[in-house]
Amino acid sequence: PALHQMDIFGDLSGVYESGRLPLSLHHWKGGDYPVDLMSLVSDICGDCFLQRWQFGKDTVLTNGFSIARYPEGEYANGLDFSKAEMTWDSHTVEKSVNPGTAHSMSPTRPRLELDKQKIQYRLKDSANIDGTVRQTYIHKGKRDDEMDTVLVLYWRREGQQGLVESNSTTST
Repeated sequence: PALHQMDIFGDLSGVYESGRLPLSLHHWKGGDYPVDLMSLVSDICGDCFLQRWQFGKDTVLTNGFSIARYPEGEYANGLDFSKAEMTWDSHTVEKSVNPGTAHSMSPTRPRLELDKQKIQYRLKDSANIDGTVRQTYIHKGKRDDEMDTVLVLYWRREGQQGLVESNSTTST
């Protein structure tokens, strides 16, 4: 494996949801990506941070980052999850041996239309409460009359006693 720096900008969902596990996260304290909260689940499950799980035919959990639903059957219809969704801003570096991000993020696939092809619940908060990690994911309502949707996941070690449940609530 190699350690390299990628300066990419914009929506990094495609990087985090790609299923590729980074050796390090450069500039992790900047932007809208609270990596300290995102990786907290590792306290419970070790190397499960950013691991992906599929639920049914239309939902994928990228642990610590997002829960994505594909309402138009994109996942069931053969969306290639071995390719990173190109959500970030595309740019090239002049006179570079490896311009752009193709050398480090390929293969890629086109960006999906949010709230039509992909409904994304982003991690908003994570806390370790007495050995149980609580993750809160939110999908923001897009209109004034549309409520936010909140999904809460609880993680604990096998055999551990205490609160473990998953629930979904809607709030304004």
